[in-house]
Amino acid sequence: MTNYWAIAIGVNRYQFFQPLLYAQWDAQSLYRYWVETAQFSPRRCRLLIDAAPVIDGETALPTRGGIQQQLAEICRAIQPEDVLWCFFSGYGMQHEGADYLMPIDGNPERVTTTGIAVADLMRQIRQAPTDNILVLLDLKRPPEVPAEVRLGAPTAVLAEEYGLATILACRADQSSHETLALRQGLFTQALLEGLSEHNAVTLEQLTQYLGDRLPDLSDRHWRPRQEPVFLIPPDKRY
Repeated sequence: MTNYWAIAIGVNRYQFFQPLLYAQWDAQSLYRYWVETAQFSPRRCRLLIDAAPVIDGETALPTRGGIQQQLAEICRAIQPEDVLWCFFSGYGMQHEGADYLMPIDGNPERVTTTGIAVADLMRQIRQAPTDNILVLLDLKRPPEVPAEVRLGAPTAVLAEEYGLATILACRADQSSHETLALRQGLFTQALLEGLSEHNAVTLEQLTQYLGDRLPDLSDRHWRPRQEPVFLIPPDKRY
């Protein structure tokens, strides 16, 4: 029997960065879709946000250690026929040509020791005994990071190397946007529409919808153009 596993990570109130508005809500919204609409077992879903929800009787913050621990537990428990969703919404940084996810305790002055290298994340996920994995990364560009830093470009290379189905919220020369009108990140809004309203049941259908809808949302909400990036192995498209 196929079981569905998921981890949603969203960070608003960083210790060392300007706060984000809706990254936490992005993670909560996707978690609710998995549990309430898609009927994933709550025992197999993890939600790591600023509010530290209770997970199996324990609180879980999106710290570096907390994220790594929850991923390790999932990867140990998952079975070969199972499906794993992994979602992150928060700041990303680049250091010496490598991308990092910045957890709630991530420090831009110590990226390598307080961030989570995407290379390490993908290596850890790839050790799970299943090939049915989707990684969704909404990496926000910190205000101090110039546009010429191609945030996400190293991640795209790694996704292809590891053969991991991965969707990035924007191109490396763009930024990922939030909006008060939707109280949501544009990427998460488009993602939830594709899953719940347009019944995208394959990655091919989901990527087609996101590719059309996300640029449209950025135009409608007066944001610079935002286009998703799809790294989907051919055998995972359908």
